[in-house]
Amino acid sequence: DAAASTVAEVAPALRGKVVISMANALAKVGHEFQPLVPPPASLTCRSDAAAAEMPAARLDALRTRDCLVQPFVPEIVKGEWSLVFFDRVFSHAVVKRPRPDDFRVQEEYGGTATAQHPPAPLLRAARRALEAVPGPVLYARVDGVDTATGFQLLELELFEPALYLSIEP
Repeated sequence: DAAASTVAEVAPALRGKVVISMANALAKVGHEFQPLVPPPASLTCRSDAAAAEMPAARLDALRTRDCLVQPFVPEIVKGEWSLVFFDRVFSHAVVKRPRPDDFRVQEEYGGTATAQHPPAPLLRAARRALEAVPGPVLYARVDGVDTATGFQLLELELFEPALYLSIEP
């Protein structure tokens, strides 16, 4: 069975990371991962907990599909900031929080989002991140978490970001 060798090959390199499958997203339903069409959110899992539970065919996706692998940032459980900009001008922000037993902030997984004004250091850091983008920017969302060392950028959404206009119009 290929599952054991696939887990052995992939798991050590991903231990302590978050795996996000950007194409052909999967969702855990019970003890099985199933494809979502269209995906309400990407497959997101802590690899040290999920690798042993994934079928070999799903683990093969890590080698054959586009994926984003990033370190797990423990501060995510306190909330992820989403700062929204129009034409590079700050508009509003929300804090997305996971449900108590999870780390995913998406509403599909029980996360919540509330309007909140960011502290000045976070707003400055988000502006610096946006300054790194050349050319015009009609709208953007800068996502990150507040850590002991400052704002840590998680995503810079430039293409059809959720703008949270229903929360903070």
